[in-house]
Amino acid sequence: MDLSKLAPGKVAQYYALLAWNGMKAEDAYNMVETNSFEELNNTTYAGDSVEAAKKGIEKYLLNGSCQLNNSLITGEKAMGENDFLVESNVLCNSFNSQKEICDAIIKILAEIHDKWVVDNAKKFDRDKDNNDKRLYQHLPTALIGVDEVAKDLMFLAPIMEVLGYPVGKMTESEWGAFIPSRLVVDAYQRYVEAYKEANVIKTEEDLADHIAHITETYDALKVGNAPSGKESFAEQRSAYMAEAHRVEKLVSKVKDLNKESFDLESESESSVD
Repeated sequence: MDLSKLAPGKVAQYYALLAWNGMKAEDAYNMVETNSFEELNNTTYAGDSVEAAKKGIEKYLLNGSCQLNNSLITGEKAMGENDFLVESNVLCNSFNSQKEICDAIIKILAEIHDKWVVDNAKKFDRDKDNNDKRLYQHLPTALIGVDEVAKDLMFLAPIMEVLGYPVGKMTESEWGAFIPSRLVVDAYQRYVEAYKEANVIKTEEDLADHIAHITETYDALKVGNAPSGKESFAEQRSAYMAEAHRVEKLVSKVKDLNKESFDLESESESSVD
């Protein structure tokens, strides 16, 4: 299997077949090789995330100065479209270091995640009989942990690869996971620390209070930002997430997902010091 023969968007679809559909690598590769991007999207539903990754690169890494052709994503060139591919030195000229590039990548991932939260209000109670195990996915990027963020990174990574900036690798097995590079992990931790500072989260009580009011402060959760026709789901989600026992679960989950940044003392422990 030679992924370099595939358009980056189709590589992302291949990753989705492994991670979301649990396919074997050979079967996933054969499916990607013989189906169009749109046909694959009927199975993976990953197209919106791939498109969001493309737009994020244009916005944050290319400063809106140029666009990536759709053929870069789909491998299917439209009539009159050239083979334009941004040279890696365009990124080099825009940023002083790989650190800055990785910081921009986290911003892109946050926008991909925000879009998912906005579009998937109806999924808020899908695990109500299983300890709400995925409810944390509706929290902001800084609270969901790097492993969850990496699920969106797999859509961005193939495009970054052809631009000369690898950001991690996929474990090519059924139900595989994308493993971010150390530079991306470090950038995520910087993002989390900046979020904590901006929201004055210093103690466990601060975190609990922040999550208790998250539907009021996180734009992606606000009912007014819900897509037309999905407002009722957004309203139900807000009420559901605000229930005290669920706030408690979410606080515990956030601390578990990012032990390094959310190993917080309680106010009583802090006052003793």
